[in-house]
Amino acid sequence: MVITVVIPTYNRRESLAHCLESLFQQTYPHDQFEINIVVDGSTDSTLDYLKQLTFPCAHQVLEQPNQGQASARNTGMRAAHGKYVLLIDDDFVCDSPLIEEHVNAHTASNLAVLGPICHDLSDASLPAIAIDREIRPFYERHRDGEQPSAWLPPNSSLEREVLLSCGGYDEQFGSAREDTELGLRLADHGVRFKYVPSAIVHQRYQKSADDLAREAAWFGRNDVRLLIKHPDYLAFSNLSRINEGPVWKRLARRAVSAVPYSPEPLFALLYRTLESLRQREPAIRVLNLRRYITWLRAAVREAGGWKTLMAHIQRARKSSRGRAA
Repeated sequence: MVITVVIPTYNRRESLAHCLESLFQQTYPHDQFEINIVVDGSTDSTLDYLKQLTFPCAHQVLEQPNQGQASARNTGMRAAHGKYVLLIDDDFVCDSPLIEEHVNAHTASNLAVLGPICHDLSDASLPAIAIDREIRPFYERHRDGEQPSAWLPPNSSLEREVLLSCGGYDEQFGSAREDTELGLRLADHGVRFKYVPSAIVHQRYQKSADDLAREAAWFGRNDVRLLIKHPDYLAFSNLSRINEGPVWKRLARRAVSAVPYSPEPLFALLYRTLESLRQREPAIRVLNLRRYITWLRAAVREAGGWKTLMAHIQRARKSSRGRAA
């Protein structure tokens, strides 16, 4: 077996069906890859659907209680039979040469292959547009020749033994920054990152604005945990800019982090109003502000207060300078 595709899934039967259908149409020989689907505590009809589905290739359906993407991916890669593991999400529709492009790109050992995640914005929701604008510059920089930074996003592949020798995903990170944490660890172990623009997936993004705002809390908490574990992460994190900019902005951030009740619900109301009026750009700015407020408050709480967070940031800066020297 050459390669195993690992797909964690949670309560997204319809999206998973589209994903699997695209994998069934791969140009790579079907007897050379397997699909490992990890059902992470789904309560919808996902398992029933998978039980009646006919697969054209080897496959495993692995079930576990809901523990998040990090745990689900670890489960899938540990059970893999392939030399390589390709990590994708259940809301991806894969171009037919995807697996072939990944396998052909592995021309050396200790290599992580990254392909782009594309979005069809012709009929996209505002959250989908916001996310596309967030991740698209990452892929555009690498298309122009920049070496990928130490991030292992979905639509990445590497040798199974390399993943396992590095310990896999840190399950304490759940479903937020788990891919960044692993990417930093892989880079520390000498893994090189190779961008392959022809290894394309298309994301059918379905999360709502409220989903994004809620998830921002996990990113805030895990950004602090990641900073403490990997001080070099500061260069890639919004935490590096938390105390920068005009005085009024710095004061506003500190005030927002300290007030007893979050102002996010007020901005949620404003977002819904702008969305109903079809004011796309103002609505997206307000959505990102909702996410930032939630992220900031969660980061400060995780650190134990504003001063403690600033101390963590300062220690990370000193540590990074020391390593650079």
